[in-house]
This record gives sequence, structure tokens and C-alpha cells, in this order.
Amino acid sequence: MVTGRPYPAAPSLVRPADGPGRRGLPKPNPQWGLPAVQCLALPLYWWLWQGALGPGAAVAGATAATPFLLHAAGLGVGFIVSWLNQDAPGGQRQGRRRDWLIAFAVETAVSIRQFYWLMPFREWFRPPAAREPAVGPPILLLHGYGCNRGLWLPTARWLARRGYRVSAINLWPMHASIDAYAGAIGNAVASLRQEHGGERVAVVAHSMGGLAARAYLRQCGRAGADPGLAALVTLGTPHVGTHIARIGIGENARQMRFRSPWTETLRQDEAQPGAPLALLARRGKVIAIGSLQDNIVSRPLEQRLPGVRTVQVRRQGHMSLATSRRVLDAIDRLLRRVPYTPREGAPADHRDAARRPPSNGN
Repeated sequence: MVTGRPYPAAPSLVRPADGPGRRGLPKPNPQWGLPAVQCLALPLYWWLWQGALGPGAAVAGATAATPFLLHAAGLGVGFIVSWLNQDAPGGQRQGRRRDWLIAFAVETAVSIRQFYWLMPFREWFRPPAAREPAVGPPILLLHGYGCNRGLWLPTARWLARRGYRVSAINLWPMHASIDAYAGAIGNAVASLRQEHGGERVAVVAHSMGGLAARAYLRQCGRAGADPGLAALVTLGTPHVGTHIARIGIGENARQMRFRSPWTETLRQDEAQPGAPLALLARRGKVIAIGSLQDNIVSRPLEQRLPGVRTVQVRRQGHMSLATSRRVLDAIDRLLRRVPYTPREGAPADHRDAARRPPSNGN
């Protein structure tokens, strides 16, 4: 049974997975694969241009590569802006130039896979079954701005391989207020707890998802409801906002602007006595992981929450934080310290907690 007062019901903003996913440990992320392929492709383009297949084939190949090159160029601009806008004390740099170049290469390869394969085509993956015996609390994965749950497929496989029961939801509508996502998070947490005998849930949230999780905790505090969380891990979350949000679209982008009224009010609410986030943090169950070379979240050293442990890694861009092996190892270490008692006869195969939104008769 779910303990405490349940979170008030809200219209679901998520849909279920619609088919079985592949099982097992994912292959390592091709962090250097794509840049290497692009370099090796240059002689091929030259050979094609010299007449083996004619200029038309070379033009076709170059055209096919254009979206990826533009993607890499956009990332490069973000890294340059972050590099110029560093906030290390004493005028020091946040890492050497080599760290920034490696972060750019890793981010290019990882984010191309995410935006051109995982999110367009694997959005409705079904999380694989956890290895028996299950360990730790069930995990709810929350994506960030402009993304969907397909982002989490490699991470879900990695966690399931280590015995975690994993679920992922979509945060819809895409450009709504961040506060609007609290209902979907509350529904997913309640569903997971009901499925797993009332166990508390660990939330792992990337980017804006971390702000949505904090908004959920705030609304639970206001309602006097039990949030039902065992731990919270945020990855690359702009806890005090980010400058690049000024070019974003929607209410959530405006809320994520650097030191926006929304982030400042959220921080003030969390400072109130008995705030759920503060209670979790006091028990050491909240960790904020960021990257010194984050190309989206500016001023990473300022992205701190009172009483919350903050960890900064190197050589990772914004999107690659969601799949970094070092980051996943840190999550694993934290969640293995969360008290967990396996239930007798608990099902090994976890079914996603997402629910399809009403069709409105269409």
C-alpha cells in the first residue's frame, strides 16, 4: 500500500510503451566513433568527386552529411559560449582546452545518436527486465527540455543489467510550465509504488527534468502529501537557470532563464521548514551532478542547492551526462545505499508506469 496522503490526481501527460524492447547490456556509446567516421569519409568524398561515381554521388553524400555537420556546428557554438562564460574562482579556467575539445567530440557523437535515432524511433521502448535479484528502489527517469523518454534507452538497459527496475515517462506538453509536469510525475510515482508494494521511488532527472522533480516536491509539500521518493539525482539541471534559455520557446524556457523569478521562488520555497527536498537532502539522498564543460547549462559552479551534494565531472557535454559511464556509476553507488528489502515473489519484469492520455473521442 502507498503510505501517506496520495498526490492529487492530474490528467496524465504520458503514453505507454507499445512493444517489447531489446534485452541486455547496451553496447558502449560511440563517443569517438562518429568523428572518426567523418574524418575517414573525407578521402571517400574526394575519390567520388574524382570520377569513380561522378560529381553527383559526391554531392549526394555531402548533402546526406549536412544535417550532422550543422548539428556539430551548433554544438560548437554552445561550447564556445560556455567556455567564454566560465565562472571559476580567481579567473581560473574550468578545465584545459583539451577537456573542452574532448567534451565536444563526446557530445557530438552521443547527441547525434540521441536526436537522430533514440528520440525519433525508440520513444516507446519498453524497459528491460531487471536482473534477478532486484536491487535498490524502483527508478523513474525524467528527460529534459525538448526531449522525450527515448533518450533513456541506453541508461535503462544499463540500470536493468545491474538489477534496477526502471520506468520512464514523457513530460508533456513540451512547452508548458514546469509546474504542470508535477501531476504526471505524481501519477508515475504512485503507479510504481503500487506495483512494487509501496516501495519508495528514486528519481533520476536530466536537465529540466530535475526542475520538474523539484516542482513536484514543492507541490507535495504544499498539499501535505507524501512524495514517495527514496532519492533524487539530477543531471545537468539548471538549478539557478541558464543564459541560453533566452532563445528557448515556451513557458518552461522562460522559467529556466538564469536567476529567473521562477527559480528564485522555487529556491525560497525549498528553504521553508519541513520542505520535502530539504528533508531528502538532510538524509543524503539528493545529489546534483553537472559537468564543467556543459554546453547548455552556463555557470555550472553556481548550480548549487543548499544542503545538496554537488558533483562536477569533466569532459562531458550536456546530453552525454545522461549516458556517461562515470555518471551512471555514481548513481549506482548512491542508490545501493538506499535501504531496500526485496519482496517475496516480486515480479522480475517491470512494466512501464506510463499511461496513454485521453483520446478525447478522436
